[in-house]
Amino acid sequence: MKTIFSKLSNKFLHAFYPSCPYCPSCGKILLDDTHVICVKCAKIIFTQQKYTCKICGRSIKGGEVCNICYENKYSYDRGISLFVYDRHTAPIIYSIKYSNNIELAQRLGSLLYYDICRKSDILSYCDIILPVPLHKERLETRGYNQAEIIASALSEESGIRINSNVLIKTKATADQIGLKKSQREQNLKESFDITDYSVVRNKNIMLTDDVLTTGATINACSEALKKHGANMVFFAVLASKTY
Repeated sequence: MKTIFSKLSNKFLHAFYPSCPYCPSCGKILLDDTHVICVKCAKIIFTQQKYTCKICGRSIKGGEVCNICYENKYSYDRGISLFVYDRHTAPIIYSIKYSNNIELAQRLGSLLYYDICRKSDILSYCDIILPVPLHKERLETRGYNQAEIIASALSEESGIRINSNVLIKTKATADQIGLKKSQREQNLKESFDITDYSVVRNKNIMLTDDVLTTGATINACSEALKKHGANMVFFAVLASKTY
């Protein structure tokens, strides 16, 4: 009887207090564990964008290519973004990146799979999924890599294998927040490497990360991959900033 009561108590507590009991966007208390974002915020966040860049996938006001992709040549081939990085979604990314909200990263990673399938067929070309890595010092401090959690969920949904060890960050770089595009590129220059070239050689790669701003991080990873024989490099992120 005590065991049954304990199980019922745990279910009751979990129903009212999920791993993060507040909506990460607005702070509203979530009274059940079926949602990790409140319904009101979800309607805003997941509004379908009318125009998206055909290269990087970020939301644009019109046309086919965003200003960043128009003005620059990047090493990646195509990207997909689940939602726009703005005042509604910035707290969500913060919660995933700095507040240990792993469940949120997992659920959004699964949702990212369906969004990719809805927008393109690039997953059918992918041989392997690689998360954008953290430097070992940053990983030790944070305790987890949010890009790896997203990648794991995407791998589980798609059946595409994941490798979290082949793409590594060899240089501890300054935080990218607040840096201009040129500063980001310089900050990340030659900071990624491949541990086993045979894993990526002649392969089509899917990179995962939490947020896309200027594209400097994804591009630096793509450069390292293609330098060592990768065929095509795609990427999928939860959020992308508009310019």
